[in-house]
Amino acid sequence: MFAEMEPVNNKNLEVVGFTLASMIFKQAKNTLGWDWLQERFKHMHDILRESPIYQLILQEGLQILRQAIVDIVQVRFPDLVAWAEQKIAQISDPTLLRHLSVEVVTAQSAEQARRLLLDH
Repeated sequence: MFAEMEPVNNKNLEVVGFTLASMIFKQAKNTLGWDWLQERFKHMHDILRESPIYQLILQEGLQILRQAIVDIVQVRFPDLVAWAEQKIAQISDPTLLRHLSVEVVTAQSAEQARRLLLDH
């Protein structure tokens, strides 16, 4: 399928093909095919990242990370929740959000948590 699509150079078709292949290999528990597809993914990574569905999934993941940080703040430093929600909503880097969640959960005081959020 991929060999047939390459000459056409239609990135949208490649994304659809990759998505369908991943579903088929996973459902069939075809580990050889799945391993091959994962290797193929490395070469298609940029194409997939640019796809609208990838961006939609990424936004959903970012929202989950943001909500996790807000939940931590709610439990540990409830007075900072409204402020933290505004600050966290501005962050779109998943790695930064992940690091921030660890930092906020280990903060020793509300002031330290506030400084951590300010610094990011």
